[in-house]
Amino acid sequence: IGVAKYYDDCLGAPWAGGLPPLEDAQLVATKSVPELTKLAAADDGLAAGGAVTIDALSAALRGGLDVAWNAAAAHLDRVANTQVRNSATWAGNLALAARADGFPSDVAVSLACLGAELSVSRRDGKTKRRLQKLAVVDFLTGWRAGDVVVEVFVPRSPAGTTARCDKVAARHANAHAYVNAGLSVRVTSGVVASARLFFGGVAPKTKLFRATAAEAALTGKPVADADAFQAAVAALRAQLPTDDAYATDCAVQLLYKACLLAQPSLPPRVANSLRSLAAHRPPSSGARD
Repeated sequence: IGVAKYYDDCLGAPWAGGLPPLEDAQLVATKSVPELTKLAAADDGLAAGGAVTIDALSAALRGGLDVAWNAAAAHLDRVANTQVRNSATWAGNLALAARADGFPSDVAVSLACLGAELSVSRRDGKTKRRLQKLAVVDFLTGWRAGDVVVEVFVPRSPAGTTARCDKVAARHANAHAYVNAGLSVRVTSGVVASARLFFGGVAPKTKLFRATAAEAALTGKPVADADAFQAAVAALRAQLPTDDAYATDCAVQLLYKACLLAQPSLPPRVANSLRSLAAHRPPSSGARD
């Protein structure tokens, strides 16, 4: 249940205090269910059960020798803190995001930009259940009471794919995002072949926003085409479901950095903008130079 207690107003009275109602409750230790704890990599992708921790999923993605997976893993490492990531599950994070408005899930944007597919067990009548395949955004927007997230499958990224997962927050880690993003761009022969642009936190009632208009503006254009980028920015500003100028500007600057990352080369001064000051700035030595 974790941080659900901070979202009581969204989740309703039964979640008050962060615990489900004990009367007539049936609690299941999910980490004792083999199907929910599987973690298996194959040539075509990675499968992770719903009870796999955020830290374990990050480690598996980082070991997959996939550039886009590494970007997602680095972003998962910014979720909460080490203690939380070692106990909380990626599926629990998504379940909270599905139920709580105003919770910008870093797990959601990371998996969505990788094209991940969820296996969700859903009620089919009073006594039966069926397994349904859903994209991350479809699960978040179409959550139903009784849903159980069984597994996620993360496909291998095609050649030429770059990905950037990032967020604007009060601190580098252990802080909820004001706006976050999972952005992937695939380039073939200098032309943008496809793009997945997902944003969170851009509007209180929008759990995960896909910038389809900006994707269309980039696709089929040379990756270094400045006009195509400006068209993508204009399309993003027009499509974002918010009047919040700060959230809009945050989304635009995250898109800018993702487009920079997709370039074949950059001048050092521009390339420096891709560095995270919080991640790369070393601790102070305490010495005066």
